[in-house]
Amino acid sequence: TLTRDTEPTMQKAVANAIADTFGDIKITFHTAGAALTHATNILFEPSAVALGARQTPNILLCSIGGEVSELTLLQAGQRVAYATMPLGHHFVLRTLKTHGGLSHSESNSMLRLARTTRTETPSEEALFAAAEHFAKTFNTTAHDMLDDTSVQGILIISAEPVGEWAAQNLSTSDLGDVFTADTIVQALHTHHIAPYLAAHAARPDLIFMAEALYIDSIST
Repeated sequence: TLTRDTEPTMQKAVANAIADTFGDIKITFHTAGAALTHATNILFEPSAVALGARQTPNILLCSIGGEVSELTLLQAGQRVAYATMPLGHHFVLRTLKTHGGLSHSESNSMLRLARTTRTETPSEEALFAAAEHFAKTFNTTAHDMLDDTSVQGILIISAEPVGEWAAQNLSTSDLGDVFTADTIVQALHTHHIAPYLAAHAARPDLIFMAEALYIDSIST
């Protein structure tokens, strides 16, 4: 996480590394939130018909990183509030490894299977505990950030399978003190962005695709 003191130092280091490789070229810096907001506005601009509203609804973005998740409130497509919580997809994998006895690969498989099956095993209990902790932390963080602002949609942005797991987890959790029963929860997938980009990898990187879509918009 960058601060006002460390950001200039980091930017200078990145600029020097780029100059060493590509020479004297123009460099600009943009936040990941700007890229994700752009992707959301292009791909998921909610219509009044879709969400049963007569005006553009408020959307809460939840970008799940390795150790930290970022929450961003969008009103009319603009970022108006921001918060972080100290939980990312590594937290889920560590929980399954430590308390469920699974390897990294097995933990990823467990997350995928959790969307369609449920069995009484130590691994399942560990995953349930991780899901409950994530949902409670999300609820507390969102409650403090929103300050009584109603939200009609939640968009989860993370690499698979964590993104879909988190979306399903939040959609079935008790978040009544922040959201209503009509709040739509969904995960961003690579196939949402694929029509806009020439991505040839077997498993394209979701965040990289969103950033590429944003870069294309500001360079044209």
